Amino acid sequence: MIHYLVTEPQTKPMRSFLEGWGRPLAHRVRIVTYESLLDGREQLPKQSGTYIFTNLMSINRRMSSQARSTICDLHDRLVAINGAGKVLNDPARSLQRLDLLKHLYQCGKSTFNAYRATEPGLRPRFPVFIRHELRSLFDQPTIARDPAQYVGLLHGIRWLGASLREQIVIEFCDTADATGLYRKYGAFVVGDRIVPRHIFFSRNWHVRVADIVDPATTEEELRYLDGNPHADALLDSCRQAGISYGRIDYGMLDGRPQIWEINTNASVASTPQAVSPERRRVLLNFVDGFGDALAAVDART
Repeated sequence: MIHYLVTEPQTKPMRSFLEGWGRPLAHRVRIVTYESLLDGREQLPKQSGTYIFTNLMSINRRMSSQARSTICDLHDRLVAINGAGKVLNDPARSLQRLDLLKHLYQCGKSTFNAYRATEPGLRPRFPVFIRHELRSLFDQPTIARDPAQYVGLLHGIRWLGASLREQIVIEFCDTADATGLYRKYGAFVVGDRIVPRHIFFSRNWHVRVADIVDPATTEEELRYLDGNPHADALLDSCRQAGISYGRIDYGMLDGRPQIWEINTNASVASTPQAVSPERRRVLLNFVDGFGDALAAVDART
């Protein structure tokens, strides 16, 4: 049995998957909330299972120090009993958004850096954009192309009453191809496997969904899922980040993945009704690979 640990308000990504495309896996995955463990409503078997810790930033930035300590202690006990291979993600040690982006830049795996907005002596390479460190980025952020625009964005954030300590500054990395087409790649890391999820195509740099779906893009997506061309590079970055479960969102620049984030509680797959007929083959291909990867992790001894 795989125990999927998640915060109570954020159970929807995995729950929706298990109620839809992932229904054949529902007998294998049990959703357990941190809140139910902390208040004693649920007990977690300490052995003979697989344990996935998700929502790591919420644990570290939104929970009390006592709750965070309890969850980190639970993680360490599970590793001691079952081995590290059966416990995915470490709430105390896995790199989260800002630290991950900084690390990938410093070790030469990405071409852009990131900073906390309050970092002393901050001198980013323009253009940049500013985003909240924890919240999902639904709306396209404004790009500051010079210091004057950057200062204006900071003034706007303060005017709205937001804390600059919660904002991070990210250097803009333009991954458009020669025709102006952007590709947002998504792939899951599950244990020691990379499972390609999708390519979303768009003319907009802030790619949230598949804006362009036609026979050519669908065939390119299927080739991506079949070939898994970036698996070695992605798995190496995940290992450096200490993350063994999550969805890697990235672009490609000069043949190298440029990782935007590794989301430990990402949406797995849309509801079957929301998928266009053209992309059903893509989803079916992914679900098979994702299920096999979960089964492999759960079968570890």
